[in-house]
Amino acid sequence: MPLPRFGFKTGLFTTIFFCWLFGFSLNHGTIGFILLALAALAIHETTHILCCELLGFPVRELRWTLLGGSLKVDPAFTINPTAESLIAASGPCANLLMAAGVLYLELLGIKNGYLSYWLQINLFIGFLNLIPAVPLDGGRILHAWLNKNLGLKNSYSIQKKITAVIGLLFLTLGSVRLYQHQAGTIHLSIAIFIIYHWFSFKNPDISLILKTLQQKRKNLIRDGFLNIKPVLVEPNTPLRLPLEYYGSADYLLFFYQDKTKKMRIISEETAWDSLINQGFDASFEKIIYCTISSDEVE
Repeated sequence: MPLPRFGFKTGLFTTIFFCWLFGFSLNHGTIGFILLALAALAIHETTHILCCELLGFPVRELRWTLLGGSLKVDPAFTINPTAESLIAASGPCANLLMAAGVLYLELLGIKNGYLSYWLQINLFIGFLNLIPAVPLDGGRILHAWLNKNLGLKNSYSIQKKITAVIGLLFLTLGSVRLYQHQAGTIHLSIAIFIIYHWFSFKNPDISLILKTLQQKRKNLIRDGFLNIKPVLVEPNTPLRLPLEYYGSADYLLFFYQDKTKKMRIISEETAWDSLINQGFDASFEKIIYCTISSDEVE
């Protein structure tokens, strides 16, 4: 398998921070701990990259941040709940496997200070990334589950609220601990990281939602069947609303009554075609009109 080609970026503030941290560790004799932490982060991100490549979602960029790495991946992976959850879970699982290896060595009677550091670092990175807030891996896993069951747009909306609550909880916890003269810096750092990304949180673009139809076609070819979700709509309902609302795992069939009180059926594919051809404000009523017009011509 060819090695993935991607860019590597880091911000000026992050570079200054890691240079300061490296110098501080040299001065205080903790360089071994820092190197082990960097090794654990490297394993975490490398596992993500390998999983992305194996699932067919190329990595475009690796950005170094204060809390580790951040991958820029083909956004199409966010419409595939299975791929998104596997990619997100791969990093924490790698760290927890490293920790399990240390525990196994301890059962064999092999113990030393560096192994203890390695255990603590991997447990910290693994469980930290399982926090269900974007952009952490736990947030991605939760988003994949929400997307599968509630649809892409709903999953973004709910995930944003959960992220805000978790960020505020860490902010409150860190502030209280510092007020009580206890260690709270790491809690505040996590809170700032989460809240910063909450402000840059964006709803999915309609073009990304369109890719859910392509994903359903792939699932049909792979599995030979698709679950069907019947949806009752009003004729004046904008096409984009139910297409954004419902889950990406089911193929949608829209039911409505025309002016003669006859029940008509529109497939999800027809709805997308009409949305593309007639514009963003197209409604089911316009599909009805086009259908009637074509029948009259025949």
